[in-house]
Amino acid sequence: MGKLLNELPRTHLNWLIASLHNHMLKYGYTENTLPLIVEADIFLVKAGDQIVNNLFTFERGGRLLALRPEFTAAAIHRFISDNSHQVVTRWQFSGDIFTDNNPTEPVSDYQQLAIGAEVIGMEGAVPEAEIIAMSALGLSEIGIHNWEIAIGHAGLTRHILSSFGFDPYIIRFLSQQIPNLRNLELGKNYVRDSIISMLFDRAPSESFDDDYTLNIAQIISEPINNQWMVTNRSASDIARRLREKRARNSLRSTILDALDFLEEWCQIQGAVENVLPELLHALPTRAKSTGVLIKEWGKTLDLLNAYKIPADKIKINPDLTRKWDYYTGTVFELIVDRESIGGGGRYDEFAHLLGSKSNIPAVGFSYYGDMLRKTISTPTSEQTVYNVMVTNAEYLDIAISLSQRLRDLDIHLQISTVPSADNEQMTMIVENETTIKFRNQQYPISQLETLIHLLKI
Repeated sequence: MGKLLNELPRTHLNWLIASLHNHMLKYGYTENTLPLIVEADIFLVKAGDQIVNNLFTFERGGRLLALRPEFTAAAIHRFISDNSHQVVTRWQFSGDIFTDNNPTEPVSDYQQLAIGAEVIGMEGAVPEAEIIAMSALGLSEIGIHNWEIAIGHAGLTRHILSSFGFDPYIIRFLSQQIPNLRNLELGKNYVRDSIISMLFDRAPSESFDDDYTLNIAQIISEPINNQWMVTNRSASDIARRLREKRARNSLRSTILDALDFLEEWCQIQGAVENVLPELLHALPTRAKSTGVLIKEWGKTLDLLNAYKIPADKIKINPDLTRKWDYYTGTVFELIVDRESIGGGGRYDEFAHLLGSKSNIPAVGFSYYGDMLRKTISTPTSEQTVYNVMVTNAEYLDIAISLSQRLRDLDIHLQISTVPSADNEQMTMIVENETTIKFRNQQYPISQLETLIHLLKI
């Protein structure tokens, strides 16, 4: 059993899962059990490098299998495999996930508890606001009230970067650099050098100067003795290489322009009423169509007010990134004491990547069980379990009958035939056919009203 489950007492763990299960059930999310071992392909299709590198995989019968690192991929795979699902589906999940987040550590928390939900088949702001609000209010349900919500949009930054004319590879590469841009120890210079060294074959300081370009142009345009004698390459080959170099130089210039934009974009964050107008104003001219996307995003944020989510608990962070690459729209994280305790978002294109004939709108989230474990205190609402002690086998049937009667009144108890000095304050002793002893007081079995009242306090 993983470190998480060892550190969290079983009674508290059961209470935690049951409380969140009942909370999500109020919103119509029914429980769905997913396999622990699945085809590795469903996680390799659209996972970030961090996930792929930390998967627990193995071969069996010529198939590459994996211990699940999350629930979303398996849920979508089940949805598209079941042809009966033609309507909106709301599922909730809980159980172990496996990922080696700290491979350099001698002991890694590779087995962790995850609790979450998915709504599949519904577009627009309604399911996004529902998932965000339900997940945040679920924390209040288990006694965590100092939460905040950081909300971003995975598609927003990508949409803007696509207006620069970049292909998906460069968009993904630039998007992955955003955390480094925000890192005070790294910043723009580090990202710029990383981009140039990764995407180009020349050193960061090297450039295409005018003399170099003019010299090559003259070689191409001026024959010597009607033959190309200056180089062993043909004129068409030289022209092609020159065009490629000029194109790459232009691309590098455009990437650096995009980097300047991202540096400013990363600084925009704050309250909803302040950030959305600032985002619209900050859009580059080439990306003005992104304004429609921002306004659609605003509808989700507006609906959170209907769920009574306080405005001061919401922080807009447009460049918020998550470790899974399949997110396409609104993304969010639940923050407690500056630590992320859960999160999720929209992933409309994931089903198509997993074999669906078309995209299927979907939104989901997950609580991080290890972080919940660190945050919750002993649940005050946890049911107390009493002991019913039987020291004489002659009275065992009386103890069982009494226990069943109390259980029908929602009093939790267990029968024991082994005397114990532990938890004397929680132990009832069946002394004879007519009397039960509890906390040094005797109560007639035929008149248990006083005892029942005491047990329910």
